[in-house]
Amino acid sequence: MHSATAFLFSPQVILTGTSSAFALPSTSPLLIASERIENVAAQTTFEPVIPDGSVMMGMISIVLLSGLAFYVWQEQVVPVSRTKLALSKRRGAVKQYLDELSAEEAIVRSEGRSSSSRSFERWLFTDWLVQREKKLTGQSIKKEPALPILKDAKWNSGDNPVIAATGLIGLCVLIASLTERIFQ
Repeated sequence: MHSATAFLFSPQVILTGTSSAFALPSTSPLLIASERIENVAAQTTFEPVIPDGSVMMGMISIVLLSGLAFYVWQEQVVPVSRTKLALSKRRGAVKQYLDELSAEEAIVRSEGRSSSSRSFERWLFTDWLVQREKKLTGQSIKKEPALPILKDAKWNSGDNPVIAATGLIGLCVLIASLTERIFQ
């Protein structure tokens, strides 16, 4: 305890209420605290240290679980979901939906209108609608991968929600970084 604080809480001062013997220290407590902080900062050296065993096990388990999740995603979730979607596009609910969009697009074209109430939906499903038209006319269908680096990946297309979300998040981070630099 600092000497001035110890003096204030000494039994003599508390019982008598007198502080005639009270003398301020030659330096203020703030200066003493700042000197201690400077001394600690000057004495501290930062060197690489191997993390504690439990921390290391936590890091390793996170890396292993992430790898396992990626493997399951790439080998199980994506192929099964794509197969279900392909079946639905051929003879399910998605086929009916695309038929409705195609029929409405034909009506809009025949009437000479430039837009309709479902133009945003048609824009979202443009790739699918174009693929359907090419299949019906017998043209070859070659879809470009969304990420040119990973040409052989099964999940590499622009309609993959993971790729779309990653791109959107990356765009938001880029915009936030640029606006922070501009308005700072």
